Amino acid sequence: MRDYQRDFLDFAIGRGVLRFGKFTLKSGRISPYFFNAGLFDSGAALARLGRCYAAAIVDAGLVFDVLFGPAYKGIPLVATVAVALAEQYGRDVPWCFNRKEAKDHGEGGLIVGASLKGRVLIVDDVITAGTAIRETMQILAACDATPAGVLIALDRRERGQGELSAVQEVERAHDISHDQHRELERCGGVSGGTTGVCRAAGEDAGLSGEVWGWRLFWIRNIAMPNDLKLYTAATLDALSAEAARLPRRRKNLNVHSVLEDPVQRLFNALEPGTYARPHRHTRDNGWELMIVIRGAFSVLHFDDMGHIFARADLRADDGDRAVEIPAYAWHSVVSLAPGTLMFEIKPGPYSPIEDKDFAVWAPPEGDPRASNWVRWFETAKPGDPAPASSDPP
Repeated sequence: MRDYQRDFLDFAIGRGVLRFGKFTLKSGRISPYFFNAGLFDSGAALARLGRCYAAAIVDAGLVFDVLFGPAYKGIPLVATVAVALAEQYGRDVPWCFNRKEAKDHGEGGLIVGASLKGRVLIVDDVITAGTAIRETMQILAACDATPAGVLIALDRRERGQGELSAVQEVERAHDISHDQHRELERCGGVSGGTTGVCRAAGEDAGLSGEVWGWRLFWIRNIAMPNDLKLYTAATLDALSAEAARLPRRRKNLNVHSVLEDPVQRLFNALEPGTYARPHRHTRDNGWELMIVIRGAFSVLHFDDMGHIFARADLRADDGDRAVEIPAYAWHSVVSLAPGTLMFEIKPGPYSPIEDKDFAVWAPPEGDPRASNWVRWFETAKPGDPAPASSDPP
């Protein structure tokens, strides 16, 4: 679960937006939870909600020209998201919303705000029956605008007009059944105290986790046939800014659509001080190609005892630009300049459990000794032994 998802969940529960019990929904379905976004009803609450949405957008790396909020709940949402993108990430994007009825005086028309044109990211609170999304698609078509993506805070997983869920109907109707998405976070998969509350609520209602699960920040990038994926300077600036804010001091942006993609491609923002524990990929196709896009970083190659076997210093302004790391090679990277950005290519599919074999002679992430290793990485030369801090504490 991402930090912004956890923050949103705690926030929603704290304000009573998300409540647990036994509720009969409009559809007749029995649910162990009830979600009312209308209770984000203060300036501070709306601002915090906007920051959660903005973090989801930046995390997904979506390319779009304008934000659109469907009337009515989408109107305050799209406004606060636009503010959060500008204030938190330096992305000043136009935004607009629709009226329920066209205005025949003044500025007239259905659309208020920026022109509804180009690639449009739709921002709303929930998907229940999918009605608002279908209406929005019709509005976009009338304006000759292209849907770039859909972002909602919570997918209720309600049934649509037929046997499929509302989300599945929207995906099928508009050919968005694949591409960039934030996968589901079931209630039963939430860590910490919330898990017990969710499970208890589901059991009290006599429902299984699969039935009462939800998805937080469901987001889809609608890729048109043969569409170009453009990664702007602003997108990469935002990625580096996010990396600088995170305790790990690094952040990646996947270009590939799914973890099963046979060719994994991603941007990786690396700030000075980030620690990547030495590791290797123990499979015959476990190679990696790293290319410097901005700033500077070094790739370190170790022997089985943790001694430096080779070092490659890559700089965007001058010098070497790329290095390929062979399979089974112990390696790590160290950032040498603020705003450093690499592009990485490696074979897929990606499995978080099987992807890396970490070196036992190096401290894990979060260990107090890791900072000593980062300093050593910055200047270590071939033949140098590992720091003494590798000894067990």
